[in-house]
Amino acid sequence: EYAGRAMFELPPHLYAIANQAYYVMREETSDQCVLISGESGAGKTEASKQILQFLVTNSTNTGNAQHIRDRLLQS
Repeated sequence: EYAGRAMFELPPHLYAIANQAYYVMREETSDQCVLISGESGAGKTEASKQILQFLVTNSTNTGNAQHIRDRLLQS
């Protein structure tokens, strides 16, 4: 549903946002930040874990990247 569509055309989706941040980070070599906000119990911690898992899954598997992935998954 999100493939080939502009981010503003559809409601925000966790994986669409994570994918866009990863793409910009890789293609434009630009640091990215994802701000997750919400009320207590809204799932902010779970959302951040899912974004980190998405980034780990889609990142390359070379040298220092493995160490960084391990540290991210431990958080």
